[in-house]
Amino acid sequence: MQGNGIIEDISSYLENEGKHALVIADSIVWDIAGGKVVNLLEYYNIPTQNVVFNGETSEKELKRISDIVKNEKVNLVISLGGGKTLDTSKTVSEI
Repeated sequence: MQGNGIIEDISSYLENEGKHALVIADSIVWDIAGGKVVNLLEYYNIPTQNVVFNGETSEKELKRISDIVKNEKVNLVISLGGGKTLDTSKTVSEI
C-alpha cells in the first residue's frame, strides 16, 4: 500500500492480518517513518520486531531477517520504503 496518509490509517489495513509484525526499513526511511509506524502498531496492541535493512538483498541479509521472522514467530511483514527493501520483505514473507 502506498499513498498520502497511509501511515495514520494503518489500523484499517491490518484488521484481518497477523498479530506480530516485522517492520523493516533502511536507515534513512527508518528515521523518517519507522518510529511512527511502530508507535501506531503498539497503540493497536500489535507487537513488533524492528529491523534496519542493510541496503542489499543478499543471502546473508535474507537469512538474518528470515531468522528473526522464524525465531520471533512473526506473521506480518511491513516494509517501509521501496526497491531492495520491498524485494527483501517480499522474499522473507514467503519463507
